[in-house]
Amino acid sequence: MNKHQGFTIIELMITVALALIVLTIGVPNFRSIIQNNRATTITNDLVTALQTARSEAIKQRKHATVCRRNNSGTGCENGVDWSAGWLVWRDDDGDDTLDNDEIQKVWDAFNSGTNSVTSKYIY
Repeated sequence: MNKHQGFTIIELMITVALALIVLTIGVPNFRSIIQNNRATTITNDLVTALQTARSEAIKQRKHATVCRRNNSGTGCENGVDWSAGWLVWRDDDGDDTLDNDEIQKVWDAFNSGTNSVTSKYIY
């Protein structure tokens, strides 16, 4: 008599049920891990921008600025929502205005989702 190897339907149903239970527990935790990693990445990018500005100011002995990027990405803009990105520029000619040749590095806008970068003015 031939013996058939394989899984029964009951074994498959139990395996699928266990997989669903594990996924139900694991997926929400995985989402929070992803959100925390995104927040950490954004924070590290902003710290890198600050360190770049400091380094450029010291190296070139000129004022360097980190500012909120405008929508075109070629200049600075006032406001508290930094999700459009930011840029570092060094004031080579000393006129306290941003010229295109003074931009050192640009950080692009990020897909904010649940993360945001805002500043708060304290007077």
